[in-house]
Amino acid sequence: MVYFKNKMMSIISRFHFTKFFIFLFILLVNMKLNAQDKIFVVTTTSIFKDMIEQLGKNHVLVHSIVPTGSDPHLYEAKPDDVQICKNADLIMINGLHLEVWIEKLIKNSAAKAPVFLLTNHIKPVKTGKYPDPHAWMSASNGIIYAKNIAKAIITINPDLKQVIHSNLEKYIDSLQKLNTYIETEIQKIPESQKILITNHDAFRYYGQCYNLKLIPLMGVSTEGEPRTSDIIKIIEVIRQNRVPAIFVETSINPQQMTQIAADMHISIGGSLFSDSLGESNSSAGTYLGMLKTNTDMIVRALYVNTSNQNTKVKIQAFNEIIFISLFLIFLLITTWVFTIKLVNK
Repeated sequence: MVYFKNKMMSIISRFHFTKFFIFLFILLVNMKLNAQDKIFVVTTTSIFKDMIEQLGKNHVLVHSIVPTGSDPHLYEAKPDDVQICKNADLIMINGLHLEVWIEKLIKNSAAKAPVFLLTNHIKPVKTGKYPDPHAWMSASNGIIYAKNIAKAIITINPDLKQVIHSNLEKYIDSLQKLNTYIETEIQKIPESQKILITNHDAFRYYGQCYNLKLIPLMGVSTEGEPRTSDIIKIIEVIRQNRVPAIFVETSINPQQMTQIAADMHISIGGSLFSDSLGESNSSAGTYLGMLKTNTDMIVRALYVNTSNQNTKVKIQAFNEIIFISLFLIFLLITTWVFTIKLVNK
């Protein structure tokens, strides 16, 4: 009886074991088929990765060559990047001299995927030898990026036209609302204090769109080192305009800016996001979140610190008035006492 029972249990166990492997096989096949249905998009930064995912949703599989938190200006392509580009169905790049290494990488990979420029139809801002590549820094330009992304995905798979256009419409609506929010918030800063001092020249489009004066320590690229003349210029701007705060950036060494802030006895207003998003679980983990987080930091530092500074000035003025008043009273009393003594004599 015990033998028969054990035999039955063994058969049942083998049956369940077989069913489990059949289920696992079917699951893996489905996963592979789903992966094959998706467009494999390779792009250069976490910012573009998020935008592509927001528009393509579950129809795209997106890989950013430059990891989150890293600097695309200084990135050096790795052997794995060659194979990734080779396997791509679609490659999207910013251009405007942001990813100087990307053309060589694509060539070395012998990639057959079409390469789309995300900055098509954007009017570049000239800042020197090269145009400023940070065109995504305004929400209005973000709409142009979104349209270019949608066009690229539809080019690869025209069957997705309807769903991509639907996603695009919703995304543009979010960007328009964000643009209005940024305009409203920046207006809170007094005109005399609308001066944004940052590590490098990544906020030119942001400043142009939202009426901020930009004073960067370095140019549009982070490849060089700040010059002494640039440091002196920033110090003079801080002194002349009583700038309450300056800003560092998440993907750049903050040492130089921190030293300037310490020397000038002002605060670091925050660590702004320019060439990369924040971590996925942070407020700057998406493109929309990044622009809003930057705006909130800028307004909080320049508006609140300005208010505090004005309060300090008022308190100082009040104290001076009290001191002068007391001094005058002292003079009057002294004069009165001296006059009485003369009369008594």
